[in-house]
Amino acid sequence: MVSLQPGRFDENLILLSAPYIRAVQLSPTNLKGWLHLAHLAQLHKRYNMAWQMYNSVLALDPQCVAAWEGRALNHVDLGNFEAAMEDAQNAMVMLYSSYCE
Repeated sequence: MVSLQPGRFDENLILLSAPYIRAVQLSPTNLKGWLHLAHLAQLHKRYNMAWQMYNSVLALDPQCVAAWEGRALNHVDLGNFEAAMEDAQNAMVMLYSSYCE
């Protein structure tokens, strides 16, 4: 069982990330693995790492709503509100276009 330590973000991030890192190593096109890694990086305030991982997902699937949303929240965390609005708008376009198909 994984034991997380309060205030030990780097160690916790490594413990939580291990299964997802293995998943993307086995299958580099594993979108869910990349998304989980991006979310974990963002939660641990590793914004550049999260940005790169969200971009990896979008390179594989430009219509992935979760990646656009995550990237928008990443921008908000960095105080980049205009870029956050652009990414949120892209997420909405992707979401609503999938309902129309």
